[in-house]
Amino acid sequence: MLVCPKCQYTNPINHKFCQKCGISLTQKACSECGTQISLSALTCDHCGAKTGKTLWGIILPKTGAITPREEVSLEDQSTQVETEEIFAINPPILNQTDISSETNKIDVLSSFEEAENTQASQVVTEIGQPDEGTKPIEAEPSTNIEETEDTMAAAVVVEAAETVVETVVEDVLTPQTPATETPATETPALETPAPETPATSKPDFSMAPGDYLDDQQRYQLISQISEKTKSGDWQGCVLDCQPLQVSPLLTSISASSTASRSGSTTVMQPSINLIPAIAQPYLRLRNQWAPIIPLIHDAWENQDHSILLIEDRSNFPRLIDQCHQLTQVEPLDLQPFIQWFQQMTQLWQVLTPLKCRQSLLNIENLLVDQISGGLRLQRLYGDATTAPTLAELGKIWQQLLPIDSNDSASNHPEIIQDVKCVVNDVVNENIFTADKLLATIQAVSGRNATAMLHPQRYAIAHPRHDNAELSHGDDLSTMLHPQRYANVMTEGLRNLEAIGATDVGQQRNHNEDDFAIKTDIFKSQTSRDRSLQFRGIYIVCDGMGGHEGGEVASAQAVKTLQEYFATHWQDPLTLPDEATIRAAIIEANQAIYDLNQAEVRSGSGRMGTTLVMALVNQNQIAVAHVGDSRLYRLTKTQGLQQLTVDHEVGQREIQRGIDPEIAYSRPDAYQLTQALGPRPENFVQPDIQFFPIEENSLFILASDGLTDNDLLENHISTHLEPLLNSDIDLNQGVKDLIALANDYNGHDNITAIAIRAMVQQ
Repeated sequence: MLVCPKCQYTNPINHKFCQKCGISLTQKACSECGTQISLSALTCDHCGAKTGKTLWGIILPKTGAITPREEVSLEDQSTQVETEEIFAINPPILNQTDISSETNKIDVLSSFEEAENTQASQVVTEIGQPDEGTKPIEAEPSTNIEETEDTMAAAVVVEAAETVVETVVEDVLTPQTPATETPATETPALETPAPETPATSKPDFSMAPGDYLDDQQRYQLISQISEKTKSGDWQGCVLDCQPLQVSPLLTSISASSTASRSGSTTVMQPSINLIPAIAQPYLRLRNQWAPIIPLIHDAWENQDHSILLIEDRSNFPRLIDQCHQLTQVEPLDLQPFIQWFQQMTQLWQVLTPLKCRQSLLNIENLLVDQISGGLRLQRLYGDATTAPTLAELGKIWQQLLPIDSNDSASNHPEIIQDVKCVVNDVVNENIFTADKLLATIQAVSGRNATAMLHPQRYAIAHPRHDNAELSHGDDLSTMLHPQRYANVMTEGLRNLEAIGATDVGQQRNHNEDDFAIKTDIFKSQTSRDRSLQFRGIYIVCDGMGGHEGGEVASAQAVKTLQEYFATHWQDPLTLPDEATIRAAIIEANQAIYDLNQAEVRSGSGRMGTTLVMALVNQNQIAVAHVGDSRLYRLTKTQGLQQLTVDHEVGQREIQRGIDPEIAYSRPDAYQLTQALGPRPENFVQPDIQFFPIEENSLFILASDGLTDNDLLENHISTHLEPLLNSDIDLNQGVKDLIALANDYNGHDNITAIAIRAMVQQ
């Protein structure tokens, strides 16, 4: 079965042209010169440009039972899986941390376009048995979300595979021993093989460029195989000669997913034996940790070896080279380093149960995305017999940010000293748990954000002492705790109030927006003192998908988020961390997505919603958004600031380096690149940010019915600045904003929440 890259129509494997749109299934135009070339060609014969679909191959000497490739071939997949055992598990909530506003909108689409844009033939889920090759595929929804051939194909792949992948893999990766027991001899999920004796050693892997890795001659080696790595495997670049055909691994998973959804008792989920151990960590991590972890394409075993094919990142820049370039520029920008260190720490926590921490200790394995600047791993490496330590990770950080780098090159040398203290304490094992390390880095990150957002205020609160030296023996988890910096900036909030309103607008006959406000006040009083603590959850959703579609989606998102935080935000003294916020948003997406699937909605009929959300705790605020609903902040010292960046095509192009005028000249410039509900969770990459509240602030959460045409920017003095005064009625102020939007815009539903936070100096 071949899937058309243009219309996603499924065609018999021997067809040369798509039966629906007529596009060639054997040739394509070179992206550089336009010459027609074979889909299986590595380069264009005319201009030499790279045109083929390349993968990264990993070959591991095989130990254990043989699993022939034929067991998962396309021809017999439906019969082979009939006798296999069903594994039922609950996948863990693991969260991608590549979440700064500079990366999310691009990574979710670009990683799938790059890694799985030709795997759209995994549409067995949509059409039934694989030999029904002429039935059209239902495309992913186009409801206000940019659709491309590649992203539509990738969405189908993910939808087909995600359920059963999690089901099969978790059973193997979850230890079967009680929680209180951790045997020292527990087998790693991705194990570095022990040296074998000469009598039993497998023969070395001997292949040359041009040879095929599989008997079907689909995957062709196009580079020299590397020397054996420390993990005991070989690796090299591979060409997929059948890029429109589904990989056997994902086909098997897809067929089982179909059976699972239909309740079939004759087609079972694939045995774990059909998923080599080398592939299992990638399947476990693909949903929550793409694009940091490369996406898996195929995996199988032959007589002597396990073979894994993943996304090819051989051309990605090395992280150490990027770090070196940054240290040569004055003033030194510490934010990328802090972000990378935080990501590595969170990955360390995730990779520990999988025994893949070695992936972070190979400096050549650490890459960076050229567009977003986010951390990337080339592959996963299994841990050796001796478990890696955080001290080894600290030594990697010393290579990325040398201890002898010039502190004066930074505008805030005390912060670079903080970072160096963290690194030194990790290396010296003063910080020896990932939880403590993560809390410390987050404290440094908060201090650095304050310095960047409010340099004058920061300079007063943190005067420079050029001759001062920080003690490396200090307990940094205490020294850099966020509350310490909160006390420097403010003593907390003296009042927090919020008002919301929504209106159908002048041109709509129903309102698809929804919002929610919940403010908690904790009072404490003794004979000696009294205190007030505030926290709140504020949500605005702009639904899409027509009457009884958008309304349902926005309401469902609000309901799911409220319920999630009711059970996952118990501590009244702290904000939820980034992982918790992300998990809440993913759960809201899944709730709407499940409704779409249950009601068999397609195209513009698939419901969805944007989201902007603020979580406030004392003088800290967390901001999360998906889509083009926005959050603004107004303060006396900084004026009006838009804290969110719309997830739309125009902004995506700008972040790719396109001139803004050109980016917004596109006819699809205002189409969303993501929303909650229409697509699986792999396509939802929320931006999550944390900010201190250091002065009296007004926050506005709004749907685009209020923010279009620069309405807020053009009415700051008349409609926003007065609301910073606590004597002004906030409720009336929100009503005035809604009325202004109806006069100024009026073309869409209008929703706004105004939050007024007054600080206690």
